[in-house]
Amino acid sequence: VHCSFHVTFLLVALTPIHSFAFVGLVRPNVISRQYGSFSTSEFNAFREKRIRLSNNKFPLRTASVPPEFAAVSQETIRLAKLLKARPFFEVGVVGGSTCTQAFSDKRHLSDADLDALRVVSLHDDYDDDGTPFSARRKVVEILRAKEDEIVAGARSVVLERFVGITGPGGGLYPASRSEACWRDFCTFLQCVCYATAADVPRFTNAEGAALMRQLYTELHVPLDAMVVGVTALRDLSRQRVCAAAEAAGEAAEERTGLGRGWKVAEGAFDHLIAVLEQF
Repeated sequence: VHCSFHVTFLLVALTPIHSFAFVGLVRPNVISRQYGSFSTSEFNAFREKRIRLSNNKFPLRTASVPPEFAAVSQETIRLAKLLKARPFFEVGVVGGSTCTQAFSDKRHLSDADLDALRVVSLHDDYDDDGTPFSARRKVVEILRAKEDEIVAGARSVVLERFVGITGPGGGLYPASRSEACWRDFCTFLQCVCYATAADVPRFTNAEGAALMRQLYTELHVPLDAMVVGVTALRDLSRQRVCAAAEAAGEAAEERTGLGRGWKVAEGAFDHLIAVLEQF
């Protein structure tokens, strides 16, 4: 599943009920925020019961799970399984098997991947100087190299815009939620790079995007902060590409060189922002 909000909470939701790991992974404040009526005292009583049963060597499955948690976790599991089967990224269409494998591995395109995409391109001139693919490749290489500072910058924008969002009561509290958000920023940047290399700015599919919207809603993801963050990713990426273009004596607005490559990346960012705004 390629949304870190999914992964963070599924580490809890997918843990078998008879596993003692369930006790250690679930946090009372997460449950009380997500599921309302399951209070900290109820959680502690439930935890102590499971420990007592474990010490007495009774089967842990005899301990009942509060219905509030069971109901929500089952819905989360259902949506996550559907999204895994039908990701929001248009696998198999954008960049063929090369981008699909990178997406599955949760990583950027390697130099070998970019070489493969160049070979299978059907409409680009294969000359390495000034062709559409070489321009897109340069942009991908810049964004790949600058990922850490781009994501860090987007994180700073979100924290400045939404004061207290990572504190108690905030949409990215506790720390596991904020960390999941920053990982999603990395995933989104990688997907934009896939789309740029493959020259397919509209890189999502409607079914997968709808499933992601449902799962984001289920997990109470702060969508306004996500939109602001992805917008910051776009703006910060533009700055890095413009700086590289200036160093190369180009203008980022030109339809040649880095400027032409950036137009594809910008289109992918704009498409992603539009999809998130519809959530």
